Amino acid sequence: MFDFPTGPTVGQVSGNYTWNGYAWMPQSSAAPIDALAYSGMQINGSMEVSQERGAVGTSLSSGVALYIVDGFVGIFAGTGAAGVQQQTSAPAGFSNSIILNCTTINSLAGANDFQWIEHRIEGYRWSRLGFGTANAQPVTISFWIYPHIAGTMAVALQSLASPYRTYVVDVPVTALSWQYKTITMPGDTTGTWRKDNTHAASIFFVFGVGSGRKTTANVWATQGTAVGTAATTNFFSAIGGPLITGVTVLPGVYAPIAAQSPLIMRPYGQELSVCQRYYYKRIYSAGNWFAALQAYSTGACSGWICTFPVTMRGAPTVTASGTFCLASSAGSQITLTTGSYATTPDFCYVSGAGAASGFVAGNAVLFGVSTAASHAFDARL
Repeated sequence: MFDFPTGPTVGQVSGNYTWNGYAWMPQSSAAPIDALAYSGMQINGSMEVSQERGAVGTSLSSGVALYIVDGFVGIFAGTGAAGVQQQTSAPAGFSNSIILNCTTINSLAGANDFQWIEHRIEGYRWSRLGFGTANAQPVTISFWIYPHIAGTMAVALQSLASPYRTYVVDVPVTALSWQYKTITMPGDTTGTWRKDNTHAASIFFVFGVGSGRKTTANVWATQGTAVGTAATTNFFSAIGGPLITGVTVLPGVYAPIAAQSPLIMRPYGQELSVCQRYYYKRIYSAGNWFAALQAYSTGACSGWICTFPVTMRGAPTVTASGTFCLASSAGSQITLTTGSYATTPDFCYVSGAGAASGFVAGNAVLFGVSTAASHAFDARL
């Protein structure tokens, strides 16, 4: 007979057992590493892949979400100021983390003010849990956190289809040390959870909410705005910010112990491929010619630019940065002045690319850049 403490908090240890918010789990019986390593529904949990921003810090505008690294969004709302950045500070076994950094205190005076890091998950990745059915399985979320102050953060799971089901867990943390947290949430047998290539679920790491965004912990609720509780500390009451890394999202009640957590992260190359389903960036050095188009008049051409390394979640939008150019029939460089991009989930095509003149209809035309440039293909949730 085991005599466990009543009213345990997440991470509390009793003998060789740890409370994960759902059950007392034996510390010695975590599932084998090889059974966990490729089961994670998270994307870029080690925070290593940062295609869009690299390690450049970026300021946030109130209410506007930005991807910090691939898969993880930072956002705040209120009168304060904040920024986001990939960091190299990390617990043993990890190389990177991310920070949601308070640069001006946010008092959370508005009922709907908040600050959090959000992880968005596609329906195809989430559907294995069977949420919204009688056979819904629990989900276990683990992560490393380095808070700049002590308090209680919240971790919330929310569906992205009406009626917007939400489950929130309080997570006490101490200041200025890396600590490993594991929580388990029961499966939701009701609600609508998408099972396709759209946004199915979000996991929120919550560091403060206004009065209108608070709900009851440890119960499934039907609402779409509350992701904190009465216990949630305002971490933006002090300058600085929490760092987070080592996020895993696993079906069932098992999670790696702290020492195992770095070992179940997917290798960088494999994680990059997963991330490129949602965002892919091609970077060109000045003078690089990377595609051959075909002229259909003396001033315009069209053709294929690239095939994506993996099939993307949907046809991406294209953002071109830098100066692009074409090679004339005489071999001279012509700056691109017109043209539009078309995409499928598998490739990108340019049509109407050209200038005033310089081509021979039917001939090939090289497409390249005269300055450092890039194409960003965005199919993120």
